[in-house]
Amino acid sequence: MKKYNHEEFFFSGDEETYTTLDNTAVSDQGGGIVRLTSTDHGFKAGAYVYIQGTTNYDGLKAISAVAANTFDIVSSFMAETPAGTETVKTMYSSGHAFEFLGFEIHLSEESATSENFVISKDASKGAAWDQKYYSQDMNGVQDRSNMFDIPRKCAANDKVDVVWDNTNDRLWGIILFVRRLG
Repeated sequence: MKKYNHEEFFFSGDEETYTTLDNTAVSDQGGGIVRLTSTDHGFKAGAYVYIQGTTNYDGLKAISAVAANTFDIVSSFMAETPAGTETVKTMYSSGHAFEFLGFEIHLSEESATSENFVISKDASKGAAWDQKYYSQDMNGVQDRSNMFDIPRKCAANDKVDVVWDNTNDRLWGIILFVRRLG
C-alpha cells in the first residue's frame, strides 16, 4: 500500500472554536511577533488560528503566547486597528488544492452540553459549493477521531471550518489532517 505524506495542524482552546478581534490597535512585540486583542478568546499557545477580515493579518497563524484577552502571533508587524468584526477561527486553508483527510478532537473531560461539533467546507467558488463534512452532538463525548475513507477534495483557497460552541468551557485539542496537492 502506498503511503502519502500529510500535514497536521494543531488547534487548542477552552472556549468556543471561534471568536472576534476587539477594536484595539495591533501591537508590535518585536522579533516578528504581533499582539492581537480578543476578549475571553480561550486559544492556547503553540496552536494555530485562522484570522479573517483584517487588512494585514488574514490567514493561518501560529500562536506564540497568550495572556488575558490577548494572543501573540508569528507575523510581520503592520499598523492596524481592527473594527471588532474580524474573526479568529479554528480553520485551515491553503493557496494550493488539498485533500482534507480527517480530524481528531480530545476534550479535558466529557462535554456536558448538547451542542454540535461541525466541520464544513467554505468553498472559494461560493456557497453553492459549500459542504458539511461532519457533525456530532458532543454531549457525553471526550474523544472523537474520523479519518475519511475517501479524502475530501478542496480547491485552492477553500476553507475547512470547525465550529463548536463549547459552552461548558472544556479544554480541547483538535488536529486537522491535510495533504497538499501539486
